Amino acid sequence: MRETRRARRAFVLPYIMLLCVVLLALAALMITGSQDVARGTDSIEEKNGTFDAAEAGLNDALDGLNVSLSMILGGRGTMANGYKYSYSIHPNFLGLLGSLIPDPIRGLGLVNIPGGSAIIVSIGKSPDGGRTSTVEALVTVNTATVNFQRYAIIAGRNIQGSYQNGLVDAGMTNYAHVHANGSINASVSGGIQGNATASGDTNTLPPFKTQTSTIALPTVAQFDTLVSNYEDQTKLFPGAANLYVAAGSSLAPAYTCQSSVTSGCLLFYDGPLNLASQSVTFNGPWTLVINGDFTQGTTASIAFVGQPGLLITNGNASIEGAGLTNAYVEVKGSTLFGGSGTFAGAMITLGNFTFDSNDSSGQFRFKSGVVPPAMTITGRVKVVTYAEY
Repeated sequence: MRETRRARRAFVLPYIMLLCVVLLALAALMITGSQDVARGTDSIEEKNGTFDAAEAGLNDALDGLNVSLSMILGGRGTMANGYKYSYSIHPNFLGLLGSLIPDPIRGLGLVNIPGGSAIIVSIGKSPDGGRTSTVEALVTVNTATVNFQRYAIIAGRNIQGSYQNGLVDAGMTNYAHVHANGSINASVSGGIQGNATASGDTNTLPPFKTQTSTIALPTVAQFDTLVSNYEDQTKLFPGAANLYVAAGSSLAPAYTCQSSVTSGCLLFYDGPLNLASQSVTFNGPWTLVINGDFTQGTTASIAFVGQPGLLITNGNASIEGAGLTNAYVEVKGSTLFGGSGTFAGAMITLGNFTFDSNDSSGQFRFKSGVVPPAMTITGRVKVVTYAEY
């Protein structure tokens, strides 16, 4: 019996040892597989990290070009996770025809950059400087042309309220036209030296035309872009011709644009402006931009002297007081109009235009000469084509 048991034990032992070998082999395979998965995960993370860094470089380049198309030709940076990027910009924004440059990625052959465009090449690198990823983008600038209509008043929505005195054409040609892209529910005691038209169903002013074609006005996006461009101009090129005034600051009694400044002068007021009683005179060709609501109080006045001025309000406007003369006024929101003084110029408002029934003893004098020519608005840079390597 004892010999039989010993034989069985001797027979089972090799199986146990073989099983241990198999288990060890399986464990080794599992460890190797886990290591491969870990290495694969690390590789994917590193790949994603370098692409993210390259994308960050592209976005950095786009942000720079949105400030100025000529300020930068390249740059670099480091992200919070240690990944780095470097980018180069190959511009042809001012060209009318295509421009050939050596391939900025492979260095072989030529690449054509269409007129009004640029090529951005951004390279992302891992923290150890090993793996790299590249993105390449052809970008161009959004532009829009805004045509200003020769109307005394244009409203993007409705015209309402009552006005004591008439709307007079300073040129005595009966061109003091009024239009609402909505309806007109207003009364003007002194009459209008021109026609009143409405795209809506109601018009209470002669010749009482309704259902007329809408008039194309600047869009809100175009308005915002225009204001942003004006702000960039004052911050990038400060000086006597480009004045930036912080919100809450007071305006000077007078501003003079030197005759040597052929393109005119700009004052950018960065916030809502409330002129309670102050009188401000702008001598020469000025553009006044108010980055917020504008309120002209009961005794306040603004006068553009020598040449017509442009007043842009990036918000709502309450234009009353002692007068606003020789100005083309653009309001992004709605406008309340009245006061005891004379308004001389023309006006568009993207919202409602309301005559102040409680304070409208002044006069509206339409001056066709203040209406500016068509304006091309340069917007943000956009990506046309994109590739990853």
